[in-house]
Amino acid sequence: MDIPRNIRNKKRPLRQQELEDIAKNIDLDAEDDYDRDATSNDEDDGNFIAEYTSETEDNLEIQSEEESDAEPTDIGEEDLQPCGPKYVAKSGLEWNSQPFPRTRRQEKNIVNARGGITQYSEGANTFLDIFNLFLTAEMKYKICHHTNQEASRYFDAWNEKNPTNKKEWKVLESDELDCFLGVLIKAGALRCRKESTREMWTTNTSIRRSFFTAALSRNRFEEISTFLRFDDKITRMERREHDKLAAIREIWDMFVTNCRKAFEPYENLTIDEQLVCFRGKCPFRQYIKSKPGRYGIKIWAAADVKTSYLCNFQVYTGKLPGGATEKNQGFRVVSELVEPYHGSWRGITTDNFFTSVPLANNLLSKKLTLLGTVRKNKLDTPMQLKITSRPVESSIFAFTKQLAMVSYIPKRNRVVHVLSSQHDDDCISADTKNKPHMILDYNNTKGGVDNADKLIREYSCCRRTARWPYRIFMNILDICALNAFVLYVEKYPNWNKQNFSRRRLFLLELGDELVRRNMENRAKYKNHKSHIKSALRDCGIMVDDSENATEQVNPVRKRARCYKCPRNLDKKVNITCAQCKNFVCQIHRKKQENVLCSSCLLKN
Repeated sequence: MDIPRNIRNKKRPLRQQELEDIAKNIDLDAEDDYDRDATSNDEDDGNFIAEYTSETEDNLEIQSEEESDAEPTDIGEEDLQPCGPKYVAKSGLEWNSQPFPRTRRQEKNIVNARGGITQYSEGANTFLDIFNLFLTAEMKYKICHHTNQEASRYFDAWNEKNPTNKKEWKVLESDELDCFLGVLIKAGALRCRKESTREMWTTNTSIRRSFFTAALSRNRFEEISTFLRFDDKITRMERREHDKLAAIREIWDMFVTNCRKAFEPYENLTIDEQLVCFRGKCPFRQYIKSKPGRYGIKIWAAADVKTSYLCNFQVYTGKLPGGATEKNQGFRVVSELVEPYHGSWRGITTDNFFTSVPLANNLLSKKLTLLGTVRKNKLDTPMQLKITSRPVESSIFAFTKQLAMVSYIPKRNRVVHVLSSQHDDDCISADTKNKPHMILDYNNTKGGVDNADKLIREYSCCRRTARWPYRIFMNILDICALNAFVLYVEKYPNWNKQNFSRRRLFLLELGDELVRRNMENRAKYKNHKSHIKSALRDCGIMVDDSENATEQVNPVRKRARCYKCPRNLDKKVNITCAQCKNFVCQIHRKKQENVLCSSCLLKN
């Protein structure tokens, strides 16, 4: 059929006159076919209109209603019915084999939210300021308080048992905690997190790293790692009865809130699981065979597809109280993770663990759309879509008024089901193995969480530990560093744009800023060993040795035997030679400008 050139490739609905022109070209009576009070029973006509409108409608383009050139037509959507056979699922849900004809762009395909930096994060400019948006001063204060509380309790008990060998805990403050975090982040960026602390703080000049030596001592780093706590241990048992995450719940909730406040995701979100590798003792440790670490703590996460920014989380703490198995877990997880984004018409992409027809309908009622793969044993999937004895690269579609499902055969005896509330057509791309547009869009939006997880593993700061709260905190630190990098690039997109390792550069600079203040405090002390002073100088911290130099030339007066007199005389003096620094008595010295011993006097 020859479609007029002025009608072809338009993204707006067809006007009445254009529909009449098309009807005339195919020798149909326009008045009968487009009468407002009658519906057509001609199967070919209905198929043609559905096919043409599906080709000309761009369902996924983000455009406001004011910018759209859509105009109302005389045909109501309730009057246009799809043709073709119907499919009935086991649940009784009826599906149509042909899409419902649409006369205008639907509201669900118009995202009405702006993504990017929020007002909460606008004032942050430096690496450290952006990092502190996620790990705030209040959180650091609570960590320092609980850490000091735990360390004091331990040292008090030690001193009671060992009165002759008492130990004292140096109070942990915010600057020193920042330094500790900076060491962890930089160790991850340098990929030395698996090295022992003895290797990281070695004094061997051929392999040592000045940064760690200058930041803080090895013993202090190990002390902080040992006593780092995130809650009050005295009340933990009471809180753990109804919350398995009690040991870190307060810090976790504050962190998740900050992530939501600092950034608004763009038009697509991915919801998936993240496995935090851990093989120690944990009441809700999981085993997932498909994950690289297999054993660990499972976290449900929502990530922005465009930037891989992790914006919402939920730790899976195992079965419900009493050992009951949770039903419709995927429905609950998605509903809770997307709650902050209700009303925005963002697209939510999930895998087959979460996707279901009730979830899609529920999200539509919250003004969100769903796209995801579906397990073939779902009761809402028609039996006709489960048939695998079809040609390879073939597709079968099914539609309701709000949903669309496709069954695609990628290879022999393999079928893929995709459910969508974003799509309304049966468009197929001939360039990519005849894949439907639904599957192509799913492939483009499914990797938000997986990509973020890959970036975190690349420069992870996590070290070996047997305490699961500490392991979760190190994962929080990794996410803080990744989200801070996303915010910084959003704010300064041209920063090291041509450098492929600019995230590593960001982490190195962030680590330097975190430890800077503690390095400056250490440089004020005058009794450091020579390798510490050298490390501070290597890191650009000025060390004032003037007082030490004066003390070496004019040391504190103390008595010693004259090195010239025989031992049996035991003549003690407190004067030294200005050149050789040996103690000399009055007989064996001579004072000119400086005191010189007789041997040095002869040399001169």
